[in-house]
Amino acid sequence: MKSGDVEDSVVIFQQLIHLWKRLVEENGGKFYIVILPRLDEVRVTTILDDEFDVINLYDCFNEYVKDYQQREWRYQAQRFKRDGHWNEAGNQLATVCLYRFLEQEVGLPVLSDTALREAFFTYYSSFEGWMPDERWIKQVPVPPHVQEGIRDKYLTLEKPESEAD
Repeated sequence: MKSGDVEDSVVIFQQLIHLWKRLVEENGGKFYIVILPRLDEVRVTTILDDEFDVINLYDCFNEYVKDYQQREWRYQAQRFKRDGHWNEAGNQLATVCLYRFLEQEVGLPVLSDTALREAFFTYYSSFEGWMPDERWIKQVPVPPHVQEGIRDKYLTLEKPESEAD
């Protein structure tokens, strides 16, 4: 890629995020940029205007995990050298970071680490298949009607709009 191409790409990126921010705010929302926990993502902050609110997951991951290494939190795909998807531990750590941010930003109920781990267990126990690493959950009794409600809500959210009515 030539340097002019990079500069053009940066200009297009900046115009897009300004457009998205304007559209979100016109619809009564607040626009945030989430920086993924990767060094190359953190570098994006150097081209952002001060008017953008940034949620920096890289900093948060480093706060929670001593000697954070991103490769430990990603799927080790055999077919792709650079699979960018988080493994389940990465998903859960991102959830903790985002929940802590939303507690402060929009006033979600403040949950202790134990209560958050119990909430994870409640959610995951509602679906058959697998259970996350023990460090992120705390087993608690979950009534079947609670599990059914979680499944129903999740499946409703996953339906295409044409089926939702």
